[in-house]
Amino acid sequence: MQGFTGKLVGSTFPITDAECAQIHKAAVRVLEKGGMRCDDPRAAEMFKKAGCTIENNGELVKIPEKVIIDAFKKCPGQFTIYGRDEAGENDITIGNGEVHRKEHDLGV
Repeated sequence: MQGFTGKLVGSTFPITDAECAQIHKAAVRVLEKGGMRCDDPRAAEMFKKAGCTIENNGELVKIPEKVIIDAFKKCPGQFTIYGRDEAGENDITIGNGEVHRKEHDLGV
């Protein structure tokens, strides 16, 4: 997977480029060979039109790497996940180079 250089946290990178490539390769293998369950015939048809293989009467979708890469190319480089609070204190922006964690998630 090109373009990922890791995120510096403290003085280390959580994963190397080689580890990122290994994770990508494993994820692609799962989606291409094992596939994923699909319970919605409309979604199965959309996957098929995108270039996926449909098996078991539309209940199993196998997604080739090209479809995965094409989907990533269409994703925005940055987006916000909005929290439930109206003040925006729990909003998180993904893709801005920040590492996110909440103290309550870590038991701190």
